[in-house]
Amino acid sequence: MLRMVLALVIGLFMAQPAVLYLFDQEVKTQASIDNGVRVQQKRQQLDSIYAGQKKAATLQLAQYESQAQARYNELLQAQQAYLAEADGTGGSGTKGISVIAKAKQQAYAERTAAYEHWQTQHKPAMDSLRNELSNIETKIRKDEAAFAQLLNHGFLTRIEAMQHLVAQNQAVAFRYYLIMALLMLIELMPVIVKSLMPAGPYAVAAMETEQFDIDQIRRDLTAKKAAADHDPQLRQATEAASISQMHERFASLAKAEIEQESAQWQANTGRTSQQFWQSLFKRLLR
Repeated sequence: MLRMVLALVIGLFMAQPAVLYLFDQEVKTQASIDNGVRVQQKRQQLDSIYAGQKKAATLQLAQYESQAQARYNELLQAQQAYLAEADGTGGSGTKGISVIAKAKQQAYAERTAAYEHWQTQHKPAMDSLRNELSNIETKIRKDEAAFAQLLNHGFLTRIEAMQHLVAQNQAVAFRYYLIMALLMLIELMPVIVKSLMPAGPYAVAAMETEQFDIDQIRRDLTAKKAAADHDPQLRQATEAASISQMHERFASLAKAEIEQESAQWQANTGRTSQQFWQSLFKRLLR
C-alpha cells in the first residue's frame, strides 16, 4: 500500500512537466494574460497607496484653478465691456473713447493687474502641486515597470496558467485529466503488476531467510534465559555483580554526604565535633 501511495505521488508530480509541454502554446498565452492581470492589480494597489496624496493635491489644485478661471472670466468681461463701449456696439452706444469708455478701460486695466498679481502669488503653489502629482505618477509608473520586469513564464506561473485553462476550458480540462491519468497509470503499472503477480523464488527465499534469522534469535534468547534460571553459579555471579554495583553507588553517595557535611562544619566555626558527627549520622541514615 505504501508503495502504491508513493508511486501515485511521484506520478502526480512527474506528470506536470509533461502536461505543460503538451499544452505549451496555450499555457504561454494564458500566462501572458495572467501577467497582464497581475500588472493591473499592481497598478490598483499602487493607486490605493497614493490615493490620499493624489486626492489632496488634486483638490487643492482644482481650487486654485477655479479661482484663476473666475478671475480670468472677470478680466474677459471687463475687456469685452470696454471694447463694446469703445466701438459703440454696447454700453452707452457712443463710439469713441468717451468718459464711460475710459472708465471701463480703467476697470479693464485694474482687472488685468489683479489677475496678474493673483497669478504671481499663487502660480508657485500651483506649479508645486502639479509637480507633486507628476512625481507621484512617475513613481507609480516606475514601481509598475519594476514589477512587470519580475513577471516571467516560470514553472509556478505556468502551473497556475494551466489551472486557469482547466477551469475555463472544458476541452482542455478533459484532455488534461486524461493525460494525467495515463501518466500516473504508467508510474503505477510496475507496482500494480508486482502486487498482482505471485511471489517468485527469490521473494520466497528472502522471506524464509528472514524468518529463519528471527527464529534463531528467539531461540538464543530463550536458551540464555533458561541457562540463567537453572545455573546457580551464573545466577550467583549475576547477583554478586548487582550487589557490587549497589555497594559502589552507596559508597559514592556516602562520600559525597561526608564531604558536604564537612564543608558545612568548617564554614560554621561555632559547631562542635560532636555536633558534626551527629549531623553526619543523620545524613547517612535518612
